[in-house]
Amino acid sequence: MTAPHTPLRRVLGTSLGTWATVVVLHVAAAYSDMLRRGAPVTLGDLLRAYLVAYVPWVAYTTLLYRTMERRSAILGERRAVVPLYLASLVLFLVPEVAWQVAAVTLRNATDPMRAFLPAFRRWPAELWLLDLALMSGSFVAIYAIVTMREGRAIRERQRAADAERLALQLELEQQRLRGLRAQLEPHFLFNALSAIAGLVRSNDQRVAIDAIGQLSAQLRHAITASQKDWSTIGEELEFVRGYLALQALRYPDRLRVTLDAPTAAASITCPPLLLQPLVENAIRHDVECHQGVSTIGVTVSPEATGTAITVRNTMHPGAPANPGLGLGLRGIRDRLALLYGTAASLEAGPTDGHFVVTLFLPLAPAHES
Repeated sequence: MTAPHTPLRRVLGTSLGTWATVVVLHVAAAYSDMLRRGAPVTLGDLLRAYLVAYVPWVAYTTLLYRTMERRSAILGERRAVVPLYLASLVLFLVPEVAWQVAAVTLRNATDPMRAFLPAFRRWPAELWLLDLALMSGSFVAIYAIVTMREGRAIRERQRAADAERLALQLELEQQRLRGLRAQLEPHFLFNALSAIAGLVRSNDQRVAIDAIGQLSAQLRHAITASQKDWSTIGEELEFVRGYLALQALRYPDRLRVTLDAPTAAASITCPPLLLQPLVENAIRHDVECHQGVSTIGVTVSPEATGTAITVRNTMHPGAPANPGLGLGLRGIRDRLALLYGTAASLEAGPTDGHFVVTLFLPLAPAHES
């Protein structure tokens, strides 16, 4: 696929305009020189002579441009350019000189037909060279214009293809992100309902009613958050406080929580439903696995290049493992990769008797960097 062809009338008009300018400049120089030498000449005669002389050049440049335009896809190859230049020498330069000779003999000879061949043979070498230089310059200029136009068309097509590819990639990532969020919402609901079921089984109606109220508030937040592309650290911490309040109804004497975040961190942008799955993991894999006291700590630390978030919970040796779907860490890691690329990170593992998850969020998402 090449650049669209230029309309013929536009090519012809450009050639006429270019050579008309050359004719005016040439006539002005020749007329000035003849006046200086005192040669008898009128401006009208000189203008007519040069107009006739440059008619072939209008036809040549128009035809050459159209020919190169049709072969623009292969103009970068020598096999396409050299034959075209040689054809110009044979099919244009020789006939063009013949045209010049014929114009001179028609004006000056009494028998133009008999005078043509001798005049053609005696045509000065410097005029041959002048026409060769003019033809070569025209050839190079048109070649440069066509190749530049083709290169611009290629770059525009490449930009369009890149934009289309990026739009498709963005759409795929958005679909994947929507899938992850759709996966997260029933996961949260399942675990919250399991917590209330445990309270109901304990026959503590007051606590169960309070838990249902907490769950209602949590679900409202989760539904609202799931409809947004971005949240803030402050909103996510408020959601975590509500979730931990719900869990505290189940484990009033065994759950210890610390939330450490400076006031300035509340307005920092982050993905919605980011922290709750990490705290939920701590509940499921620590508090629910033993009867001892557990401590969960969340720390937010703004830095020059982004925000570090640490979720830490105690580990009890010998406590049985709590099987789960593994959606928490995996889902967050996938969401961070989609939103931030490699600029964000998530590290998790045991450290000094605690299970520690460390998040790093850069200052801007990958598509805004």
